[in-house]
Amino acid sequence: MIVEKKTFITAMLVLLTAIIGVIFNSPIVCRACVLLLFIICILRGMREKYFLNPYYLFALVPFTLLIYANISNYHLDLTVNTWLIAIINIAAFVTALDFTPEYRHFGKCKGVGEGRQLVNHTIILLVLSFMPTIYTMVLGGTMPLASVFTLFSSGAIVCAMKSKNKILIGLIFFLYVISWIGYVTKSTILTFAIAILIGYEKYYVESTKQKGRLVVLGILGLILMIAAFSFANQGRGSESGMSAVQYYATYGGLTWNRNTSLLMPYMYMTTPWANLQYVMETQTNHTYGLWLIKPLISYFQFDSLFSNFYELRAYSNFNTFTYLTYCFKDFGFWGACISSVFLGIFTKKVYSRFTVSRSPLDVACYVLVAQAVAEMFFSNHFFTQSYPFTIVIIMGIYKLLFCKNYDAELETGLEGIE
Repeated sequence: MIVEKKTFITAMLVLLTAIIGVIFNSPIVCRACVLLLFIICILRGMREKYFLNPYYLFALVPFTLLIYANISNYHLDLTVNTWLIAIINIAAFVTALDFTPEYRHFGKCKGVGEGRQLVNHTIILLVLSFMPTIYTMVLGGTMPLASVFTLFSSGAIVCAMKSKNKILIGLIFFLYVISWIGYVTKSTILTFAIAILIGYEKYYVESTKQKGRLVVLGILGLILMIAAFSFANQGRGSESGMSAVQYYATYGGLTWNRNTSLLMPYMYMTTPWANLQYVMETQTNHTYGLWLIKPLISYFQFDSLFSNFYELRAYSNFNTFTYLTYCFKDFGFWGACISSVFLGIFTKKVYSRFTVSRSPLDVACYVLVAQAVAEMFFSNHFFTQSYPFTIVIIMGIYKLLFCKNYDAELETGLEGIE
């Protein structure tokens, strides 16, 4: 395989940053290395056709580390080892994205067709996504595989957007928003926002003006997420950003002189790094791949047999762990990059298929993979919740059962290639 020049340069820069971090043993130098990796993510993302590409989304990982500061009792002074494991694994993920071959050639595309066929598939996916709700209303209790059926919502949203049928789109959006009444999570809102953004970019953006609209939608999505943290504040007993600052200043030794509404987002974005270091220092027994294969053994309901191995203790009541924590628990300091490379390869495969296919089913797969990548600074949803793998599996099954081959669902210029 011929290694592209940009990939070689990236790999060399990554190796250089790791060596510098070891030699100088300085957090300041390490922070500069993370800045370099952040810039690499941005530069690589600029080369992609789609705005919501894995490079931009993954850039949140080095970004959250760059803004990290020990401002409360919920934070720690990060050691060089913590900086170094971050550098190695950020580099491994990005390099895997570059090295992994893209989907450039595949035959006919399994899809949902156009016109009435597209509307029918939208309705089928909508009904499938609401099956857990219907089950609870009719029979009570929780439906088996409820979390799996709810994943069909991304397909319903994207199918509706591809149809460009305003009534259908309005109906889909209305039903999902109504379903949030009484209970909604930040993750649900994020899935909805990402599905809209990716669907809009895939099927509507054809000009610079429309690209500008995408940026506006992105800003609105960001505002939605910040608003979602307000709900999190209420869950912790705080009614406003100011009361949250006062609470953590009193009980957590917090020093915060910025906009009060940004406190909770900042805490969620940075405390996972403190938890990573805490795990590295206090929970050094490794799981030797159990986290990596957790999605597989969960499908067969064997994960309960290993529940003791899946316990992680956080440094504080902010109990989220950056994705690296799970990689470290599996394979240790140096072996953690095994998981990072695997995730980079999987992400690239799903993303590259999304780029060459206009099928809403392939787009829906990337929606949830994109969400997991965007939250890698926060958690490892690939291993803990499995939905990035599950959506690929269930959409594959859906294609086999309900879909036909459509050349028209390949991107323009790719029809008929093998």
